[in-house]
Amino acid sequence: YIGALVQLTGIFYFVRWATRSTRGAWIAFFVTALSLFNVKFLVFDPFRPDHLAYGLILLQTYFAFERKFIPLLLLTLLGSTIREFNLIPLAAYLFALIRDQETRPIGIRHGLISAFFVIPAVLLPRLLIPVTQDFQIISLNLEGLLTAIAFFFIPRLMINFIFSVIAYFLPLLLLANLKDLKPAFQTLPAIQRNYLLGYTFLVLLMSFWGGTDYTRFATFLFLPQIILIGLLEPKMQNPKIVIAFLCLFIFNRLWMHIPDWDVQAYRDFFGGFASQLNIHTAYRFLELLFFILIGYAINRQRQNETQIP
Repeated sequence: YIGALVQLTGIFYFVRWATRSTRGAWIAFFVTALSLFNVKFLVFDPFRPDHLAYGLILLQTYFAFERKFIPLLLLTLLGSTIREFNLIPLAAYLFALIRDQETRPIGIRHGLISAFFVIPAVLLPRLLIPVTQDFQIISLNLEGLLTAIAFFFIPRLMINFIFSVIAYFLPLLLLANLKDLKPAFQTLPAIQRNYLLGYTFLVLLMSFWGGTDYTRFATFLFLPQIILIGLLEPKMQNPKIVIAFLCLFIFNRLWMHIPDWDVQAYRDFFGGFASQLNIHTAYRFLELLFFILIGYAINRQRQNETQIP
């Protein structure tokens, strides 16, 4: 519960700081609260450490945007013991620095310092703690690397992965015109744009190779989504926001009890699980498409209204 509170309040204050929009911060707050896996699922399944990771990622991103390397490095060492996704903000920060010619020397220097501390922090617990049973699909050996490559050639996995990513970005598809995304993104400073590009790419990569719960891993895309929502807030009319919140409430089935009495019913409830494709998966796809069309319709209507002289 503390993790949920830290996540949501952290999102509010972070978006307000990053985009200078209090209204956008509230919209980002409720969009995340209405996500199935950011709050409800983690209260249902309290053994997952994700709730402890989201708040750290917000703070890590703040330090990255402010170019405060030492606090970012220390939080990365702490976060690496909680969730592997907490390694991404530091990597995205280094990517942003190295991509810019002016900051490249600083990025290389910070990268060497990071490697000196982060590599032992990641490897030593895994080497020193005896493992009696391993459920990892991909391991750090030749067989694991071959498995990672083979993932890209399994259509069922790719279908569920794509569904999970699009489903998580449904709030943006409901609230904003796609043509407005690029101009809004371009208003950010270059280092922040590069950071978000690196962050998003690494989240997608780690999500795809992370296991079977694609819909749960997609929640770490919350960062680019809430920033874009804050930037696009001036174009979001109140009726559109109300419709979007209602659609999210229905699509994420927030009023329903998560079926924990049967494993198959549990997987069918979410959709996007590993390589499982069945009638329930098809229904979830159709449901997602239906709400995307609603988003397209309301955004197109608002666009037409603004064009009427």
